[in-house]
Amino acid sequence: MGKRGFPSAYTPQAIEAVAAQMAQGYSLEAAASLAGVPRSTLYRWLDQHPESREVIHDAQSNALAWWENRSEEHTSELQSLRHLVCRLLLEK
Repeated sequence: MGKRGFPSAYTPQAIEAVAAQMAQGYSLEAAASLAGVPRSTLYRWLDQHPESREVIHDAQSNALAWWENRSEEHTSELQSLRHLVCRLLLEK
């Protein structure tokens, strides 16, 4: 008996679209949604296509790096604001 349902829409480009969203800091599930891939489909693809797991693993590292960079930017901005507030208070 053959497979039932629709044929898989899996392509390496679909996984790359998810990975591209993750590079912007999105979680796996959010990136899949933005790329138009249902979560259950994504997980099935990851099960059925081992090569896609490496792409997603790298994308998760990129997402983490994105958030770390944003954190550093905000820390720097916060320090600048603290210095500005201190100067303003000292000028009074």
